[in-house]
Amino acid sequence: MEIRHILSSLKRNNALSILIVLQISITLVMVSNSVFITLDVLKGWRQPTGLKEQNLVWVYNQFYDPNLNLEDQIQRDLQDIKNLPGVMSVTTTLEVPFESVSSFRWVFDSDKENAARYQISLLDLDENGRGVLDVELIEGRWYSPNEIAYGDISTVTLPSVVLISETLASEVFPGESALGKTIYLQPNGLEGAEVIGVYRDFMGGDTAVYREVPYNTVIRPMRAWGQDYTTNYLIKTEPGAAAGLLDHIEEALYGTRGRYIVFTEVLTRTLKRLYDGRTSFAFTMLGVSAICILITALGIIGLVGLSVSQRYKQIGTRRALGATKWQVVRYFLVENSVLTSIGLVIGFILSYGLNYILATEFNNPSLIEVEYWLVIALTLWLINLLAARIPAKRAADIDPAIVTRTV
Repeated sequence: MEIRHILSSLKRNNALSILIVLQISITLVMVSNSVFITLDVLKGWRQPTGLKEQNLVWVYNQFYDPNLNLEDQIQRDLQDIKNLPGVMSVTTTLEVPFESVSSFRWVFDSDKENAARYQISLLDLDENGRGVLDVELIEGRWYSPNEIAYGDISTVTLPSVVLISETLASEVFPGESALGKTIYLQPNGLEGAEVIGVYRDFMGGDTAVYREVPYNTVIRPMRAWGQDYTTNYLIKTEPGAAAGLLDHIEEALYGTRGRYIVFTEVLTRTLKRLYDGRTSFAFTMLGVSAICILITALGIIGLVGLSVSQRYKQIGTRRALGATKWQVVRYFLVENSVLTSIGLVIGFILSYGLNYILATEFNNPSLIEVEYWLVIALTLWLINLLAARIPAKRAADIDPAIVTRTV
């Protein structure tokens, strides 16, 4: 059965042919881009954190009593926590590694309008910050105590020096040392600061992780406070002591009225929450892909079955003229393969366009690799072939005597 004869037959049944082609092309668009999003989400799966999160405790703390002297209270909190058995060091911080933040923070390489910007996680640490996170300095120096800015967030003078991660340094200043360079932060306005040190990478907040810049971090020497300002405490414990200290930490802090502790947790829990969200989203997208493929397979069975029912006499005539059952089955399988191939070509073009839009929208230069497209296309082709075999087998079982019936 020649392809030319099949194409001629498809022209006579163009409505069904168009439906099959559209169904396959739309399925390829949806499945390929679902796979693209899934792969993109899981790209950073279980990447190194650069931290000993099992020995770090995060206290999410808020003050609501306007009569509290926050500067003194924070200092007392830090001392109370430090006095607990098993605690090695404690610091305040703006962002916490792996945590979810509601706003983006940026670094610019200049204060000009066309300056390049880089998304970051920003950690405001005090004099104990390095010891808590075990920050490894690669070049430059750590900030001195007199370079730390203290004050109410509404009036504090921001520090003039910062330290940046190894990855961020290579992105902002490729091929040269970042030491002595000025970067401009935008968490609250655009402020310039001199880079005095570069440290080994560690993972920042989940917003940066989702944007595929997990190691773009900046350490700013500052301890700020305010009534509408979240005060995070980050605590380094002795190995194995973190989980057992949670209740003791809360008990020590609740000795002062006028505060609310949102939660206290080991950073391993924070990290798990970050990956739980990624896993759920990834499996949701894979579920969407599976449903699309199932619907397409059922649709192919229905549409090819309808095509068979419309061509009973034609099939019966071919059987009466000596066509074997396998030849009839092969005819419909080849016909389905032709339609599937056309749908895959159209779907590839549409899918590439949508994939490009998604990559641009999410500020991600990567596109789904052609190899993945080929695997998805081959999978769809095989599934459609198997789906078409059911009505094709039914067509082959048509009695040649069908041509003698009166319609």
